[in-house]
Amino acid sequence: MEFDIAKNIKLIEMLKAQMLAAIAELYNSLACNESDIKKQGDILADLIIITYMLGEKIGVSFNSVDLKAIKKLKIGTLNEEEALYKDAVKLLKYMYRNN
Repeated sequence: MEFDIAKNIKLIEMLKAQMLAAIAELYNSLACNESDIKKQGDILADLIIITYMLGEKIGVSFNSVDLKAIKKLKIGTLNEEEALYKDAVKLLKYMYRNN
């Protein structure tokens, strides 16, 4: 049992480090005005995957993450500025289709 707890802590720390590294890589790509959409898409995909995996490791299921995101989008669409409102509505529709 202790081995499983230690292993889980190590995996959580690894996922947190991967998340920070991916955020730094994305930030750097955007700050340098790189227009490599494929690379930025790959980084964003990595962040989504890491988020789901980290959630699972800390006891938040994939479905729970989705439902919480949908709830936040519903609330957020009432408060978003117009530039983000359209994207939030678009994302909400996408998430409803895929859940």
